[in-house]
Amino acid sequence: MNINTISLFLFIILIIILISIPKRRFTQNETCCIGLFIILLILSQIYRFYEKIENFQNEESLKPIFYAGMTSIPQRLPYIHHSINSILQQKNIQIHKLYVFLPNMMKRKNLPYDISQIQMDKIHDKDRVEFIQGVEDEGPITKFYSLLDYVSKKKNHYLILIDDDVIYPHSRLTDLKKAIQQNSYSAIGFSGRKFTKSSNGKYDLYFYDSKKIPKSESSLSVDLIETFDLTCFPRDIFPNTSKEFLEWFHTLPKDAFYVDDIVISYWCHIHNIPRHIFRSSEGVKFYSQVEKNIPQEVLNEELQKENLGPDGRNRRVFRELWGHHTK
Repeated sequence: MNINTISLFLFIILIIILISIPKRRFTQNETCCIGLFIILLILSQIYRFYEKIENFQNEESLKPIFYAGMTSIPQRLPYIHHSINSILQQKNIQIHKLYVFLPNMMKRKNLPYDISQIQMDKIHDKDRVEFIQGVEDEGPITKFYSLLDYVSKKKNHYLILIDDDVIYPHSRLTDLKKAIQQNSYSAIGFSGRKFTKSSNGKYDLYFYDSKKIPKSESSLSVDLIETFDLTCFPRDIFPNTSKEFLEWFHTLPKDAFYVDDIVISYWCHIHNIPRHIFRSSEGVKFYSQVEKNIPQEVLNEELQKENLGPDGRNRRVFRELWGHHTK
């Protein structure tokens, strides 16, 4: 018998007693019993009140709290407000904090970072954005490894990685929360790649997005999650500090410096963390689609071709880490 049933039972008895009061006088023992019933009823209501508070606190402790990490290159600083605003202006669900990690120098081209080039006046809700300058440049993985030192390991803490040239739809975090409810202990994204064995017996990486998820399934298991389309990871699957993660990262092939999605997916792979992509309500845009006359060095198309081509860096690093042969 639960507390609600007991409360109802006591309440009915109290009503019966109150109805009978005008008709008779109660003995001392009967009066004591009535008093006891009233005390029990009050105590049961107090218990219910505290039970509701406890349930509310438990629900709050399980609600996902999102912390986002981002980095950039010096040439893109005047444009990153597009990406920042798109993640801050989400409908229904909000990130707790967005950290933008910026080195002092870009290793690849030996370029300094000038934070004054960021158009701060165009950033909405600045209270939820923190710019951290002076971190070590480890390539795109900078936005991830740095975040580990700013987010504590709790079951409901999630790390979100966002790209500096992507505009996310306002429904992205709503889609993400639905995905977490289905796979709370998975690495989650909205596009990815799978190893697929071709007819000639070799393996290749094939791209998958939400459109390729079978209608009968809510998600699709992948080998590699693409970070450009927003990725999310439970905080507690990673080391306590960035130092521990970087010690492992520095044992990887040199070209891993350029491919954060492969590195993080590989971490999940060797620690048996599932990787799933889910359906999204809308696709992402790139800020080259909303702002004209963006310089080519900002778009960085040459690097993209080097990464994604048939013999590109992505496939080379993936092959070295997973030990397969690609086309």
